This record gives sequence, structure tokens and C-alpha cells, in this order.
Amino acid sequence: MEELGVGSWPEYIAQGRQYFKAARGGRKRPEVFTNELVSHLIGLSVEKLLMGLCLRHGRLPADHTLGGIVSEVQSLCPMERMLAEEIALMDRAQDLCALDPRLPLAMSDQRVAHMLETNARVAEYVEEKLQPRRSP
Repeated sequence: MEELGVGSWPEYIAQGRQYFKAARGGRKRPEVFTNELVSHLIGLSVEKLLMGLCLRHGRLPADHTLGGIVSEVQSLCPMERMLAEEIALMDRAQDLCALDPRLPLAMSDQRVAHMLETNARVAEYVEEKLQPRRSP
């Protein structure tokens, strides 16, 4: 079994990219991919991408909600406030780790489109943070 940390981060990033690709493709096939399914793929993509970034730095978030992962990422390489807030909104909307079962909120086409935009921004942010630093 591979140790959790630097060695496993590329796998997380690759999985995040695949979930994002599936979510984008799913939007083209609404008869198969409902908005709720696409929104969950987006949540998985964001989670995997941010977890990969944490693991790249040898850190494991104490809280595995999107909000908890963002907090850990913020301590490593801060992201713009608006992006962090959009991820927090996704976390609250999906509430995948809730202890009290509730009916999920219906996802509108506009909401899913916005979540895809957020996912794209997260992917760009992670790619930027994975690049080696250049000397001045």
C-alpha cells in the first residue's frame, strides 16, 4: 500500500481532471446525466484536485468536507476569496457529509453552469500551484 502523501498526489490530480472531463461531457448528454449527477461529478473533481494539492505539500486535511479542504489549502497557498466562497457554496448546496438526511436541492441549468465555471477556476488554480516556482 502506498503511503498517503507526496507519492499519491498525481493520482488525485488525474482523478480530479477525469471527473471534470466527465462533468463537462455530461452537460452534452442531459438524457443520461442529470444536473444533480453533473453537480456531484463537479464536487468530486474539486475535492480530488484540492486534495491532490494538499498531498503534494505532504498535508492531509483534518476535515474532508470541501470547506475543510479549502481551509487546509488556504494555509498552504492562499486562493482568491471569491473562489473560496464559491467552493463553500458548493459544499453547502451538496452537503454530501450531512448527518441528517434531507432532500437534495434541485440543480438548475444555470447553477450547474456556474459550478462548472468554478470547477474550471479550481483546475486552473491547482495547475498554477503545481508549477515549479521561477526564480526572479
